[in-house]
Amino acid sequence: MVFRRIRQAIADTSVLSQTATTITLLNAAGRTVSVSFSSDPDIAVTEALDPGVRNTLAVEIKGGADRSNIHNRLGEAEKSHAKAKAKGFAEFWTIINAAVPLATAQTESPTTNLFFNLDGITDPSDEGVARFREAVTSRLGVPSSTSSVNFWRSWRY
Repeated sequence: MVFRRIRQAIADTSVLSQTATTITLLNAAGRTVSVSFSSDPDIAVTEALDPGVRNTLAVEIKGGADRSNIHNRLGEAEKSHAKAKAKGFAEFWTIINAAVPLATAQTESPTTNLFFNLDGITDPSDEGVARFREAVTSRLGVPSSTSSVNFWRSWRY
């Protein structure tokens, strides 16, 4: 679901190719950017440089809705971010499904640069949709989908 939301945020003109697990883009700097759904990190964003690849963004998704276990899930996100940091990733996002105060989330996963609520990025009436779309397109260096308002409203779960 999160991977699809990322794809829907991106203007079609920026997409070079797409599979079930990877979106390959051309960003404003003319560099190839890959968004890959994997296991650790859950979503990895890399940018092709000459020579090599730069690991830019690691996203962890913690989908459990049980609030009593949120501390464990945030701790797991923090461990995953530490591994990603060791691989050279520079920015870290965590998407959670349980309501938790931001201060608590920041304490449990201090490496996380941005937190998003899963409901907030999937509910078209939530202001988190626009926040997520802007964060995605800004980080990737690509324009937003021109039909961004309509595709969020027409999304079928």
